[in-house]
Amino acid sequence: MFRFSGLNFKVNSLFMKLLINFLIIIILLASYNLWSLYLYSRNVEREIISHNLSLVKNTSETLENQFGSLKGLMFNLYHDSNVRALYRQSISGGMQDYDYIMMTNLVNQLRNDVANPYYHLENLMIYYPGSSFLVEKEGIVSEERMFNRYYISDHYPLAFWNEPWEKDESFNIFPVGSFRNELVQSNKKLLPVTAQTKKRDYQIIAFIEVDKLLKAYLGTPKSELLLLDPDGDIIMASSESARKHTLPEWDGNKKWLLQDHTYYFFEKGEESGATYVSIIPYQTLNSTLQQLNWMTVLLFAVTLLIGIAASFFFSRSIHRPVREIIAGFTQGKEPAAYHSNISEFNLIHHRMDGLFQERNQMNQKLISNKSLLTNYGYMARFKKIYTDVPLSREFMVGDGTFILVLYRLHYRQSAMDQMLLKPEKAAARIREFIQLHIRQSFPVSHTLQMENNQILSIVYTDKRDEPLRYSVEALKQTFDYDRNFYLVTVAVSSVFKQSSDFDKAYEQTLMMIRQARPVEETQIIWDLEQTDSHYMFTAEQEHEFYVNVQAGNDAHCNHLVARMLESMDKHQATSEQLSRFAETLIVKTWKTMELLKAPCEGSPADILAQLQECITTEQYKRVLSQFISRSVRTIKVKREEQYDIIEFVMNFLENHYEEDISLDLLSEKLNMSSTYLSGYIKEKTGHNFTEHLNRVRIRAAKELLSNSDLTIKEIGERLGYRNSTSFIRMFKKWTGSPPGDYRKTLLFEKENS
Repeated sequence: MFRFSGLNFKVNSLFMKLLINFLIIIILLASYNLWSLYLYSRNVEREIISHNLSLVKNTSETLENQFGSLKGLMFNLYHDSNVRALYRQSISGGMQDYDYIMMTNLVNQLRNDVANPYYHLENLMIYYPGSSFLVEKEGIVSEERMFNRYYISDHYPLAFWNEPWEKDESFNIFPVGSFRNELVQSNKKLLPVTAQTKKRDYQIIAFIEVDKLLKAYLGTPKSELLLLDPDGDIIMASSESARKHTLPEWDGNKKWLLQDHTYYFFEKGEESGATYVSIIPYQTLNSTLQQLNWMTVLLFAVTLLIGIAASFFFSRSIHRPVREIIAGFTQGKEPAAYHSNISEFNLIHHRMDGLFQERNQMNQKLISNKSLLTNYGYMARFKKIYTDVPLSREFMVGDGTFILVLYRLHYRQSAMDQMLLKPEKAAARIREFIQLHIRQSFPVSHTLQMENNQILSIVYTDKRDEPLRYSVEALKQTFDYDRNFYLVTVAVSSVFKQSSDFDKAYEQTLMMIRQARPVEETQIIWDLEQTDSHYMFTAEQEHEFYVNVQAGNDAHCNHLVARMLESMDKHQATSEQLSRFAETLIVKTWKTMELLKAPCEGSPADILAQLQECITTEQYKRVLSQFISRSVRTIKVKREEQYDIIEFVMNFLENHYEEDISLDLLSEKLNMSSTYLSGYIKEKTGHNFTEHLNRVRIRAAKELLSNSDLTIKEIGERLGYRNSTSFIRMFKKWTGSPPGDYRKTLLFEKENS
């Protein structure tokens, strides 16, 4: 028996019999394909070798033909009557006896021969050693000047050309040498070729440009060519790397040899007697074949895998319905849902599946009731609710030492409304996520929803160690990712020894949750700390506040509130304390408006609903500031029958400076022309509308720079500037320094105070 994909199969099962027979067929076909691939590769390799043999043969024949043609050219020149006549003149008299017209014709002839692209000549010259001069394409040159200035070579100095000729060969090809021209400071690789008789009255010397020659006749790309003399010495090489090869021993018969993963192709030249060796790395020669082989192997492997997979799934499609039918007769075991391509199997399975529907429904009902009983039992213990029937231990997930983890959710209703997500559905999803995550590290745990914004996890463990911290921190990362929709405060209780302490643990986490700070991120509270009961105005501050409310001085009221909020932030007030202060202030202010019989817009519930969206101190400050300004303005409208235009403008600027305010907007509200309103403001105050607006905005900017961590760009956008450049320019104009420098100055003064 073996196990595959969670299923057990016996060797003599239907599935194994089908699969083995399919695999035998696949193996036979695979063997045939592999043998065919092997024969094909060998034939292709032989064709590639044959092709390269043809290339090296063509190269050798081409070069041999060129050397033969060059030999004919040089000996025709050697036996030319003008060449002989010049030789006789050189031995009979001095230079004054030379026939310079004949010499000019001879130079032109040499120049024409060198210009012939077929020979790839760099120069062609007639050397008269007895008279120590040469005739070349540019004219007459002394031997000392020619070989010590124009053709300087370590291998071919002047002494080389003056050595007595002892060989019988009249046509010689010497190894490639490096020649330097002293005048133009250039180096060239040239192949020296000479033609002369044994008597050696004079000789014809040709210099062939090796690079051009190889470029014209080199065969296979990435191959290297060696030209060897009959003694095996290198006459010419296509590159320096070709010279470094250790040539295999060649018996003169074999056409190619393979040594050190390199092919060597040999061809003997009939004209020159030289041996041509083409050197090609095995990888280069067989790269196409190897790519073809790999592609074929890949396709073969894919085909093989597809065949095996198809065999497996087809065998399984036959075996699985049979297995399900057999399983259906086993008491207490339900066949899994399955659809076969075989209609008979589907019919049998459908009939059997109906027999288990009632049992499944009953099991689901029992499971759901058990979950409800478990949640109810835990909630009763946490909240100390008396029940007539005690909770059975079978409905509890664990017993003994435990830790509670309480999650309080703060929904951002506006963001959730945009996503069409209701808080109760969001809480259910969050609870499921927490339960799955906690159970990964603590299998013996249970998570339930206590309130619409409270989720509680019971973790049965005896340590508040790293696994618990890691799990809670991992949850924090997920919660922070969704913080635009909700914020979570997590409280982790102490370790409690017995389940009778459920209510104490729950009360502890509730007290810890109240320590949450007004920050826009997930907070994890591990320890219970002592906090001040509340923050409120003193009697003097409260009196001052409500006097200014009734007097219509909203700026002073906002200043008192801002100072109180700054004090709370400095003393690390909790979110609950901040919310309680704001709610109390709103309720009392509203009562003041009712006592003054000022017309109230909306209701306290509307303002309190806005507070529910507030998280940070700045957000509370903004909502309170807007509420106070609106309330004071309402009181002033009630108190003053004749509302002054200038006061209306100033109050409007104070309360709407962050909006896109224009003179046209104000004139429309006051039902007058913008030209008249502009002149009226200038006449009554001495400053125009824009100056008043900028004054209010710059004052607000100073407060934000002093009391917030907002960036320059965010402050500019909050104050109604369309871009940060306009804000920075205006701030510098009014204060003399950019907003960044102003903030640094404030920070420096605070640190030194």
